[in-house]
Amino acid sequence: MNKKNSAIVDMKALLQSFELSTAHMFLLAILSRVLFAVLAVMIVLKDENGNEVSPLVEVYFGDYEFYNKFVLEIFSMLQAPFLFFYHGGSVGAWIAQGPTPGPFFPWLLNVFDYSTHSLALASVYLIASALLVFGWVLYYRTKKVSVWGQLALIAFPLLLWYSLAISTELPMSVAVFMFCCGALNIRRSPFWGFACTLSAFILMLMIRPNSLSLFPAMLLVIFLNRDLMSKWCAAAVVMLIGTLFMYFVVYYAPYFFMIKESALVLTYWELYPEQYLEGLFPNLPLLVNQVISNGALIVSKIIYASGLRPSYSDTPILLVSLRAIGGIWILPGIFYCFYLGSWLERVLLLGFLLPLLLTVAQERYLLPIAPLLLLYGGMFWKDLHLRVRGHFCL
Repeated sequence: MNKKNSAIVDMKALLQSFELSTAHMFLLAILSRVLFAVLAVMIVLKDENGNEVSPLVEVYFGDYEFYNKFVLEIFSMLQAPFLFFYHGGSVGAWIAQGPTPGPFFPWLLNVFDYSTHSLALASVYLIASALLVFGWVLYYRTKKVSVWGQLALIAFPLLLWYSLAISTELPMSVAVFMFCCGALNIRRSPFWGFACTLSAFILMLMIRPNSLSLFPAMLLVIFLNRDLMSKWCAAAVVMLIGTLFMYFVVYYAPYFFMIKESALVLTYWELYPEQYLEGLFPNLPLLVNQVISNGALIVSKIIYASGLRPSYSDTPILLVSLRAIGGIWILPGIFYCFYLGSWLERVLLLGFLLPLLLTVAQERYLLPIAPLLLLYGGMFWKDLHLRVRGHFCL
């Protein structure tokens, strides 16, 4: 019996001391993406609409067709708001003319000629995904996450999926990681830290409209590091990002109203948002009914955003299951990040949640901060395990 217990202890010690070098992690990050791409080709991987997802074909995933319409209008899109109002256009007419996407993703499609030669951009996505997950692995190491947690991040299904699904999710994820790296290194290298943070914020503005909600995070970075620059320099930076922010508010206004209207036709637990807003419990006092019903809508959107949701379409059960597995960590990670996270992490999380609460709640919109939420989700389950074990051991 003692030998058996000793063997178990030795095995636990061996597993806990198991470690992989940085170079090995980098190779695993690349190898996992390559193998996933090969698997996708072999099994003819398809998305929820039946479109093939492969590096060898043009992937019609998500809003791809919408972005593809603007491939040849990249620079004209950026100057569209200025020219429209310069020639006397009204706010109502601008909003009514229809949405315009951020220019960066159409620019990628154009530069790599994706519709004709899909492999070039697909290869860039695979490499970028590998570098991104490797960067987060290094961040995990600074947080003393075990090698098993690092390997779980590399194999996280949602990150693997978007290494092949050509969309705005991966570029946005890279920009957010750049933003975090810059913000965390400002004290060590003020110039390059600020330059990286500001460049990442501008890049995010050119990728997705929900980047507008990260404006407070940019202001927070400047405020927390205001002692590293002169008042005039700080004022100039704030004016620059403030001007860019206001310009892109106008630029994305038609997009926001279009998404807000389309969100009304989606249900949460087979109930429309309008039903939540009107009140689900008419027998209760009006104020109590409104508070409970609106609270239920907010909680439902957070649950949906974590991936623990039914599909909006005929998605294969395997994809739904993989999405739900991630949600087991992401959902508690959202609340634990608010509980234990730094101010910057909390503001970033709020910046990503707010657009979901106002429009559509899908897990792909949380992809840029998914590694952060997985980290805090793992911390939650670990702390819960220790508390339960401590309770029963007593």
